[in-house]
Amino acid sequence: MMDDPNSSRPAKYISMFIMLIIALSVVNFIVGTEVTPRCAWVSLGSAPDEVAYECGESRLSDSGVSADVLHTLETVCIMVFTVEYVLRILTCTTAMPLGRFLLAPMNVIDSADTLGLGLGFRV
Repeated sequence: MMDDPNSSRPAKYISMFIMLIIALSVVNFIVGTEVTPRCAWVSLGSAPDEVAYECGESRLSDSGVSADVLHTLETVCIMVFTVEYVLRILTCTTAMPLGRFLLAPMNVIDSADTLGLGLGFRV
C-alpha cells in the first residue's frame, strides 16, 4: 500500500500527501536560503541630513518570525518523512524480504536522507 499508489484509494491519498510534503519541504528549503537585499536608511553622523541608503544581503530565514516558521515547517516535514519511512519498513515484508527492501537503491537513499535529517547533517 505504501509503495503503489494505484493499489487502493487510501494509498493514493497517502502518496498525494507525501508528494505535497516533499513539495512543501523543497519550497521551505528555497525560501530559507533565498538571498534578498535588505535596504535601509543608515545614519552617517549626528546631523539629520547625514544619511545614506545602504543595502546588504541576508537570508529570509534570518528574520525573527519567518525563521521560527521555517524551522517548525522543516521539523514537521522531517517527522512526516521519518514516520513514512518507518511505516514502509514495517510493511515491506508483505512484498519482499526486509534485506532486499533495505538494499533497494531508492530505499538506500531514503534511509541515508532520513538518518541525515534526524541527526542534523543537512547541507
